Amino acid sequence: MNNQTSCVTNVDIGTPPSGFQRRELAQVYCHGFADLPSTRDEKIDSPEFTFLGNQWCLWVYPGGDEDSDDGMVAVYLCNMSTDEHPVIDYFFTVRDLAGKEVAHFASKGDGSNSNFAKRSTIMAALVKGTLTI
Repeated sequence: MNNQTSCVTNVDIGTPPSGFQRRELAQVYCHGFADLPSTRDEKIDSPEFTFLGNQWCLWVYPGGDEDSDDGMVAVYLCNMSTDEHPVIDYFFTVRDLAGKEVAHFASKGDGSNSNFAKRSTIMAALVKGTLTI
């Protein structure tokens, strides 16, 4: 099996100013997404991962959740470290094999998106059945 690893390397030119904060990037791979049922309100959970000093989990509803429009995929970012919902700026994107962005969501502080993207758009962007967010 040939596993390819991608990473982000940060390079500074000059000295970062006081208070400068880097963007952090996490990629979540949903292997076998193409074979998941498109039944509404059925979710898959990512394993917990550490990001920005907290434990997080990504919930993906391949057929949408109860608040989704028909044919939509829902995605939720959940902070597992606390019951409170810290306000952070984040975004989800999906790119096709050529690197073209086909779906995008920018947070409004609540961590949810019942209508992230059309399932047909997501299915067309899968790489060997894997959804990368």
